[in-house]
Amino acid sequence: MVIDVKLLLLYESEELTIAADEIVFNEGSQSDHYYQIKSGSVKLVNSFSGAEFTHAYSYKGDSLGEEFLLSNHPFSYTAIARKNTVVFRLSRNKFLQIIHKYPDAQFNLLQIMGARMRYKNIMMYAIATLAPRQKILAFLKLYKEFKYYPGSLPYEIPFTRQEIANMIGIRVETVIRNIKELEKNGELKIIKRKIFI
Repeated sequence: MVIDVKLLLLYESEELTIAADEIVFNEGSQSDHYYQIKSGSVKLVNSFSGAEFTHAYSYKGDSLGEEFLLSNHPFSYTAIARKNTVVFRLSRNKFLQIIHKYPDAQFNLLQIMGARMRYKNIMMYAIATLAPRQKILAFLKLYKEFKYYPGSLPYEIPFTRQEIANMIGIRVETVIRNIKELEKNGELKIIKRKIFI
């Protein structure tokens, strides 16, 4: 959780209920609010020519789009509820008041933004330079690490093959074929169609 819910309520954030597949905010629109997920989940996407590229999936406690709020730029992706979702929405001015007045909130925000930048840098390199099998494996390992899952215990990847394809920019058939090869090589496990790494 980036900003404590008590602070969000103290600063009069709104609770918005968003139905599955409805938009939280659109790519290109001006960022004038801070968003934090109370329940549900949201995907961050770009769509073009019928294709979709997924940047990330966000869950309870995650913030959305604060980098655009802080930089005063329009959103560069669209946020879509994956299922019925409730978000806190806080005005820019009140968000900035919290960040200035509460160092813990500011530090949490900086930590999360730093972790996201690291994730994006590693994924950009993997997507740009690696073969499909290495892209998939790099993504799965990085996602497990990004979710702070400890060590060598098996971690269930919460994505479908299509969602993995959308996140690394390759065809779903390529993901399916390479997931089978990775399992055959012992680099991951498939149990009841679920991927574990």
